Amino acid sequence: MGHVLVVDDTQDNRALLVRLLEDDYRITQAANGQEALAAIAADRPDLVMLDLAMPVLDGFKVLERLKAERGPFLPVIVITAAAERADRLRALALDACEFLTKPIDAEEVLARTRNLIELKVVKDVLVRQNEQLESQVAARTAELSLALADARAQAVALRASQSHLALRARHVMLRAEVGEALGGLQAVNELLQTVCETIVRHLDASLVQVWLGAEAGQVLALRASAGPARAPEELGARVAVVAGEGGLLACSGLADPDPIGDAAWRREEGLVDFAGYPLVVEGRGVGVMRMWSRSPLSAEVRAAFAAIADAVALGVDHKQVTEALRNADIYKDEFLAVISHELRTPLNFITGFASVMEDEVSGPLNPVQRVQIGKILQGADRMLLLVEDLLDIASIQAGKTELQRELTPYGPLVSETMAALSRMAEARGVTLETAVDVAHPIPLDGPRVVQIITNLVGNALKFTPAGGKVCVRAFVAGSELVTEVEDTGCGIPGADLERVFQKFQQVDMSSTRIVGGTGLGLAISKALVEAHGGRIDVTSELGAGTTFRFLLPLT
Repeated sequence: MGHVLVVDDTQDNRALLVRLLEDDYRITQAANGQEALAAIAADRPDLVMLDLAMPVLDGFKVLERLKAERGPFLPVIVITAAAERADRLRALALDACEFLTKPIDAEEVLARTRNLIELKVVKDVLVRQNEQLESQVAARTAELSLALADARAQAVALRASQSHLALRARHVMLRAEVGEALGGLQAVNELLQTVCETIVRHLDASLVQVWLGAEAGQVLALRASAGPARAPEELGARVAVVAGEGGLLACSGLADPDPIGDAAWRREEGLVDFAGYPLVVEGRGVGVMRMWSRSPLSAEVRAAFAAIADAVALGVDHKQVTEALRNADIYKDEFLAVISHELRTPLNFITGFASVMEDEVSGPLNPVQRVQIGKILQGADRMLLLVEDLLDIASIQAGKTELQRELTPYGPLVSETMAALSRMAEARGVTLETAVDVAHPIPLDGPRVVQIITNLVGNALKFTPAGGKVCVRAFVAGSELVTEVEDTGCGIPGADLERVFQKFQQVDMSSTRIVGGTGLGLAISKALVEAHGGRIDVTSELGAGTTFRFLLPLT
């Protein structure tokens, strides 16, 4: 059952919300902002319903404190008698999720409460999963880095040692090369094949195989094999998982020098010895490594092989965690694309019917209704813009966006783009300037480059105060076309420069929320520049302005 904190200085208002929600949620109450903050600190709720005008500490101060604490996600619904646009914008800029005016609509309150609490549950789960995966990846990476550094150091030292240490040095080199392979970018099967070939080379093995499985009782799958000896098909028939604590702990025949009972095959291949080790990570089995040899295996060789098995187990686990993270990111992008596509249809319905009402097809509107319809259309247009941006970034990252390169005169392209942005600049009292020194047509996708320039100039206009200036310069430098968008705005803190091109990143949330923005424009611009084979960067100075620069190849 979700926990809702109701904050209002009027007892009747609190009682109304309590009656509305108490059947589905645990309710606590506070009569002012100070009591609300104390209640949140003592027993953090899943949702806060917050009045604005209150004694002691008003709702705006509560929102400011919650935003400043940077704690776990806590959705806030503002419910107030104040209907001023400035109050709404201020509350939303302080991370309020919803802004409802009194008198309330009971069904709307219930629906928004349910949606926000469900959203909080999903966000809390995702945060926990992400923290766990990041911790696992960091731990595995640190372990592999330390192991690789240690192996390399030992290899360098042993290489210069006396001849009686040559065998040991060879085994150290084996661990170093395997460690380097495990830290590389190969896929799991390619990685295991490299490991098998490395073992054959350094331990003079005749056949090395790696089998991976998942759960007790399942037959393992052969993932890599190397060596001069022939491996009959039935070699894997008896490699099955043996149940143990935590899953796979051993496989059939590991202690048997003739694990498949085929003495004829051993004699034909001249094999006289065998070693096999389970691949176990924290008591959880992931597979098994097996080695056959045409000469007796010494204790040192067996120890080296066992050490490699431990490293491979850790490396495979690390790769699987990394692939899980990568797949999670892919699933997230696919989810955004699907959701964005599904949102477009109901938004078109909203826009269409609202336009019909605005045209008074269904009857005349009074002034209040006309204003309300205008707000509906404005909100729908903004949502459609967000949907288009989501679909755009999903398409680009999925590799589904194909550029249509044509020789394009760059001066007219920039001029037309700036002309389209002139109305926005005039509305904000900002001067637009253009300086293009590009004599010859450039091979590029014109509409996509217009999109890049529009995003960069639009972003500059948002953060440039009235009386300021935005300048677009373009020129050829060597084999590249250079385009710069420079503004005289507020600038970007140095700590935030590295993340300005990330999706949904807005380095000045309060300003961006007031002027609008999806947090996707710069990410889309970077993806489109890179799709052209170019690069983009940014420099900025607080209080002096920002310059975005993108470079496209001329060929």
